[in-house]
Amino acid sequence: MFFRYCWKALVWALFILIICILPGREIPEVKIHNLDKVIHFFLYIILGWLLIAGFVKQTSIPSFRCFACTWSFILCTTYGGTLELVQHFFIPDRTGDWVDFFTNACSSLITSGICMVKYKSL
Repeated sequence: MFFRYCWKALVWALFILIICILPGREIPEVKIHNLDKVIHFFLYIILGWLLIAGFVKQTSIPSFRCFACTWSFILCTTYGGTLELVQHFFIPDRTGDWVDFFTNACSSLITSGICMVKYKSL
């Protein structure tokens, strides 16, 4: 049951992983200031939303269902931080960025906060 409802979030997380493990020389250079932060923001807003939607519908893990917003924030933030560390230490021509990590965490927090306010019990 878990994967039946959370597969979209897992596919999106895989998409983020693929983007993040591309070597730096493979990424086209864009002259728009802080565009990467905007991209990080929207990637993790979508990931957080998909996680919450899946967690609320699934019944296999009661804690995920009852605390969907909290778990979404924890998992998105951990995932974003881990990917920044992987970029920094293992991906050629890429560096981990604390501001990217902060952007990931903030977008996850915003998504969780909106859902908590909207649904009041998550």
